[in-house]
Amino acid sequence: MTNIISCVGYEEDFLKEMGFQNREDCEKINLVLYNQYLDDCSKTIKLSDESEYKKLLGFCVYHSFEKNIIGLTSEYLFYKRKGLNK
Repeated sequence: MTNIISCVGYEEDFLKEMGFQNREDCEKINLVLYNQYLDDCSKTIKLSDESEYKKLLGFCVYHSFEKNIIGLTSEYLFYKRKGLNK
């Protein structure tokens, strides 16, 4: 989860092309998203077993990032291909 939030997989130039001023902007947005996903997921998971609850909560938050990162990943692949064809 830390790697997703930190935007570590993306180059600075790509992040700037996507509208971020720097990596910290990307991290801030992802941290807000993380907290939103955590809140959303905690409302849908109803378990009395604490360890199962935490496990499902983690899966739910991760899956929420997965669903929403597809567009960014596609843009990144396009960006990389564009760079290779120069």
